[in-house]
Amino acid sequence: MQIYQQKDIDYCFVVVCIDSSIGLFKNTIDSIQQQHPGVPAICVVPSGTDAETIQVMESRCEVSQGGSTVTSLINEGFRKAPREWAFVVFSGSLARLKMHEKISFYIQSKKDILFPVANNIANFVDGTMNGMLVHRDTFLLVGDMPEDSDLGLSKAIWAHEAINHGCRLKAIVGAKIC
Repeated sequence: MQIYQQKDIDYCFVVVCIDSSIGLFKNTIDSIQQQHPGVPAICVVPSGTDAETIQVMESRCEVSQGGSTVTSLINEGFRKAPREWAFVVFSGSLARLKMHEKISFYIQSKKDILFPVANNIANFVDGTMNGMLVHRDTFLLVGDMPEDSDLGLSKAIWAHEAINHGCRLKAIVGAKIC
């Protein structure tokens, strides 16, 4: 695959709902459905989320329950992602139009792990995961992110494991989720 040319990628969205807020979920899922019609999304909520909240969310997309950490929600979303490539989007964020086209320019192989530069932070451990794009095979190869309460530590351990498997972590300027 050549870098710096747009690629057609088979992608979906993993909506991470840390606090199970229906309002934030609706904002995000509405933006996905408007800006990316026909692209599937899965919403992941923490364990213990009430049945009524899950029922409301299920009327808009598939819903799955993770554990109690951010990484447990992301792990669950990647395991259940319905397409090859999955974008992580935190509830309350808006999915930008054609974001998949912009980020596809930087994909060289399915072992690329792409994430946006936000607030001038371009390293994976300290940077945002909101807008991270990972191929399903890569996630399965590297394995789950550790479910530690220290998100930075979990990201560092997972990034180390990804690099050991030949993956490339790529910080993309201008790919921030709104």
